[in-house]
This record gives sequence, C-alpha cells and structure tokens, in this order.
Amino acid sequence: MFAQLAKNEFADLDRVSVYWTADLVPRILESEPKELDRLLKHVLVVFEDRRVRRVVTSGRVLKIRSDDMVLYVTVSQLGRVLNLSLGERRPQADLSVYLDRMPVTTSQVAATLEELPLAGVKVFLIH
Repeated sequence: MFAQLAKNEFADLDRVSVYWTADLVPRILESEPKELDRLLKHVLVVFEDRRVRRVVTSGRVLKIRSDDMVLYVTVSQLGRVLNLSLGERRPQADLSVYLDRMPVTTSQVAATLEELPLAGVKVFLIH
C-alpha cells in the first residue's frame, strides 16, 4: 500500500491510521478481511486522480462512498499520517484535549484567564 501511495505524491507517509465508529465494530469483526481490503483498494484507485490527491494534500477532508460504506480521508502530522475514518469524520482534538492532560497548566490558565498576561505578545513555539 505504501509503495502505491508513494507513487501518488504521498512519499512522506509513515503510517496509515484507521478509525471507525462504534456501530461499525460488529460489521468489521464479522466481515471477511477481503471487504476491508476492497475498501482500501478503492481508496488507492481514487488517489490515481490528481485532483483528488490535491484535495487531501491541501488539508481538506475527502469523502468516499463505497457501496454502503462512507470513508473520510485526511492527512495529518505534516503529511506523515494518512487517516482513514469509517462511518464518520475523524474527531479533531482542540486545545482543551491537551490541557486536560496537564491539570497544573490548566489551573494556571484558568487563574489568569481574565488578566490575559500574554495579550499582544507574539509567541513562536517549537515542538
């Protein structure tokens, strides 16, 4: 799969992440592996179109319908991860998700929320 994707402007991919909704779990578990394989092949065929690749590489969401399955395709982490989401769009994390992991930082942010200590200050972060 990676070799085929690399031919289609996705040479920097390190990983393909597949997400699915809870209501699809029984279907995925009970289906033949070739059903998911057919869906992945459908994605590869769709990516042969340069216009479709541009949709994904520009950061937009691509919606693919294959029989009764809906698949949403995005690229994240600077083009290193291809996200395939079955059934519904992949949830996007916002700042609160990360702050929930850091309770001390969250409490400091809450304590100074009205003061806005960095108002007007330009910050350049390197991660």
